[in-house]
Amino acid sequence: MDFEDREMREELHRLYWEKKKSLRQISKELEIPKTSLHELFEKLGMRTRSKAKAQKLAWKLRKNE
Repeated sequence: MDFEDREMREELHRLYWEKKKSLRQISKELEIPKTSLHELFEKLGMRTRSKAKAQKLAWKLRKNE
């Protein structure tokens, strides 16, 4: 993994896991298609939330708004 990949991985990790943003939110923020973002996660060896966990998190975040 080169330096640029490492920087991208760190930024995606921060947005997805620490800030708890969805793939859709991140794709809008970075202005790249969601499918391309998902492929990038795979390329960088990053896991994503299960659909059930993503839905539970979305419900919890909406509830706290």
